[in-house]
Amino acid sequence: MKKKSYTARLGALALALTMVTTCLTGGTMAKYVTTVSATGSATVAKFDVDIKGNDTSFLTNTQDIEFFSTHWYPPVNDGVKESKLAPGVYGYFDIVVTNKSDVLVKVSDVDIRATNEKGIRMKYAVLTDPVNENKPDNFNVEETNLKDEIKSAFKNDISWETSNNSKTVRVWWTWENSSPSGDEEDTAIGTYGDNAPIYALTIAITAEQVISTPAP
Repeated sequence: MKKKSYTARLGALALALTMVTTCLTGGTMAKYVTTVSATGSATVAKFDVDIKGNDTSFLTNTQDIEFFSTHWYPPVNDGVKESKLAPGVYGYFDIVVTNKSDVLVKVSDVDIRATNEKGIRMKYAVLTDPVNENKPDNFNVEETNLKDEIKSAFKNDISWETSNNSKTVRVWWTWENSSPSGDEEDTAIGTYGDNAPIYALTIAITAEQVISTPAP
């Protein structure tokens, strides 16, 4: 009888120890706990540069712009039919670069292709003062140097701040007539049948974000 009592007690003790162990290893203890998270984000800066010639936007494809007829002047009043080219005719066109971006930009390249099969003696003057509408005293820029002069006129960076985000360069042009030495050539150009000679400029302007170049 006593042996059975011991056996029962040992069984009860083993069960109690098992339960205690289970509670210690598998139970939840009271404690402070916190979990936090955060997400960092940034908005991509906008790149948008508007380039216009005489108020008409340059496009990625070829765009016809009235470079030689919007601001056109004859050598004397009613001396030449409107918008036609002839010796002494002159005028100007404006190139306006407006930075609508969120970044600083610059004009990095200017390319000009001329259509001038008859060799019209066009000369240019490039000014950075678009307010002045007086004819320049000197047209000393040759057609072959025009792209470099325009690029140089756009040498300063163009800000994204709306108070200073636009740059205008005025390009004056004329069919040179300062010397009679070219009269015969000019007369030959103007003496034609049904196929009128054409003078045209195709201007391509590249604008890009300003990024400093790392030191080597």
